[in-house]
Amino acid sequence: MSVALAIRRNGSTWLASDSAAFSGSHTLDHGPKFILHGGLGIAHTGCIRAWQAIAARLSEFDHDLEWRTKDAIAWGEWSRGVLRKFGAPKEGDHNRMPSTPIDNLLATPRRIFNVSPNGSVVLLPRFGAIGAGRAYAVGVLEALWKSGYSTREIARRAVEVTIRHCADVGGRPWSARIQ
Repeated sequence: MSVALAIRRNGSTWLASDSAAFSGSHTLDHGPKFILHGGLGIAHTGCIRAWQAIAARLSEFDHDLEWRTKDAIAWGEWSRGVLRKFGAPKEGDHNRMPSTPIDNLLATPRRIFNVSPNGSVVLLPRFGAIGAGRAYAVGVLEALWKSGYSTREIARRAVEVTIRHCADVGGRPWSARIQ
């Protein structure tokens, strides 16, 4: 459980997330819940091991910076295919990842997409958030949209507020600009 967000404002696109990974009663510092890959930022929530499988094979997914909705749909299909290769965990097998898809935010310098586990794709005009802390993050993003804060500062503040107020989000905030 976590939060990841993307915001595009004043010609600047940023990803931000918390860093917590929850395992039973333990909270671990997983690091950022996004990666940057050739001008594409990909944020995730869900199974860490599923995300690692996708990240390890990211170079197989061909893309350019002029993403359209069809490219985000192709991403959703590709990432679900990677996860299907691993299959559902067998009883007693704790080393296999679940085959359930994960939420993704895809961000380029010009566009933000939400790709949901069921494969639906939404082009987001200003910002979006995924994960357990989504409602908190979207509230902060909306409240600070017209403020004098920079895009980076709005992204970081949204994650910080979510970490403080949502029990299912934790760790420290991370942010990165998509270029």
